[in-house]
Amino acid sequence: MFESSNKMVNVVRNLSIEPAGAFMAAREIIVDEINAHIKQHGAENWQQNFNPSLKACCQILAHYFFCRATGKKYNEYEAEEFCSEIKKLRVTEALP
Repeated sequence: MFESSNKMVNVVRNLSIEPAGAFMAAREIIVDEINAHIKQHGAENWQQNFNPSLKACCQILAHYFFCRATGKKYNEYEAEEFCSEIKKLRVTEALP
């Protein structure tokens, strides 16, 4: 569940039914994080040492929660701005 200003949103477990834009944005965020990690630490065994940043996690959640929480159609720019709402949540609220 996601709660903000007394609004509860069920967290969907099947992300394939979410807006395609959210999937594409999340994929880009993850790729950027992986590339930054490899650039800093090298490509050898990157998967064993990779931890996404808190910023990236917030961005991904914002893209997937945006439509459900706001009732609006998906908009990449507004979803990025929605990240400020995600940052207000406790980790146990935001991550199922």
